[in-house]
Amino acid sequence: MKTGFVNLFASAAIASSTMLVPTLARDFGASHQTISLIVAAYNLALFIAYYVFGRASDVYGRKLFLKIGLFASIAAFGLQTLSSNPGTLLAARTFAGFAAGIFPAALTAYVFERRGDMGKFSSYGSLGWALGALVAGYLAYYQEVFIMGSLSFVVAFFTALKLPEASEKKIHVPLFPAKLIKRNINVYIAFFLRYTGANMAWTILPLYMSNLGAPMSAIGILYFLNTGTQAIVMRRIGRYKSQSLINAGLLLSVLVFISYPMAKNYMQVAPIQILLGVAWSALYVGCLKTLDEENVEKATSTGLLYAAGSLSAIVGPLLCGLLPETDNYSMVMAGAALVSLTGFASDNLRRTAK
Repeated sequence: MKTGFVNLFASAAIASSTMLVPTLARDFGASHQTISLIVAAYNLALFIAYYVFGRASDVYGRKLFLKIGLFASIAAFGLQTLSSNPGTLLAARTFAGFAAGIFPAALTAYVFERRGDMGKFSSYGSLGWALGALVAGYLAYYQEVFIMGSLSFVVAFFTALKLPEASEKKIHVPLFPAKLIKRNINVYIAFFLRYTGANMAWTILPLYMSNLGAPMSAIGILYFLNTGTQAIVMRRIGRYKSQSLINAGLLLSVLVFISYPMAKNYMQVAPIQILLGVAWSALYVGCLKTLDEENVEKATSTGLLYAAGSLSAIVGPLLCGLLPETDNYSMVMAGAALVSLTGFASDNLRRTAK
């Protein structure tokens, strides 16, 4: 339960800041290119931290980097309140991304080793994202949101201090774990491709919803339907086989992306958002279960999965920008569906070849 609360409060802090940063950058007078740079810098910092500290958690111990990461995040997310122009916001978000990337692999590996239910643990993260988005929309003031994010990390940090000690087996992991990557390459590629498709879609999704007539309040509710569904579904799917979950997540994602352009008004997006929550729940829990079952280097393998997600958050919007007429929602969603379908085909072809 305590690990779930750590996940919940940390996720809420991250979600609330992520939701408002692009509009804050716009209010500072940042160009579209500068806004993209700020978002990319955050995700690049996450990518580096996931890789470095995932491995470090296997080598030196889980709780050490769990506490370091949460404590650093208290400071990093609080410092965002000092942002006064695009340059300082870029620096603050880079620091926030690096700090937020220190602890997730260590926390997940801790749950693995205590044989926790990965579905239930992950559901707290989705609930945190849902609550963080709602709080950000309700407060609406950047300074208050950043302060609330920092306070959420305070709660997560002190909760982590009360976690019982686990019998940690420290593992030697090479600086570049080539064998581990090769062992899990199916999972990483499938996760990366599907998440790349998702980030292509998310680049234009708010515009798409607005074009269908959705006011900002309705857009917030539609986003909540996704994460709220995840919080419910993840708690109930941990008993299913890992590969079945991955396959279901990838195929349902394809269905989600091809369904978006079929909506004629924003109310018709609601069931698609619910289906999206089911699809992501299946894929995410399936990937985590696979890494738990097939690896001793649990923090490193999980950190690499999170790193793949951060990399896709950079690649996805870039691919979206390369498409002609990126305001053509059908074209972007078709691209997202194709990338996700490629992930499904790649995963299953590689497993068949084995």
